[in-house]
Amino acid sequence: MVQLIESQGRDPGDVTEGLVTFLTDLLVGHIDDHDRSMARFLLRKKATGAEVGL
Repeated sequence: MVQLIESQGRDPGDVTEGLVTFLTDLLVGHIDDHDRSMARFLLRKKATGAEVGL
C-alpha cells in the first residue's frame, strides 16, 4: 500500500492524516471539539500502529 501511495507521488503521512480526518468526521461528526480531537488522536495512533493507552 505504501509503495502504491509513493508511486503516485504522495506522502504516506498525508494520506494517513486524510484518512483519519475522514473517518473521524464520518464516525463522530456530531460531537464537540474536545471529543473530536480525542477521537482523531486515537484513530491516528491506530492508523500508525502505535500503542494507545489512556
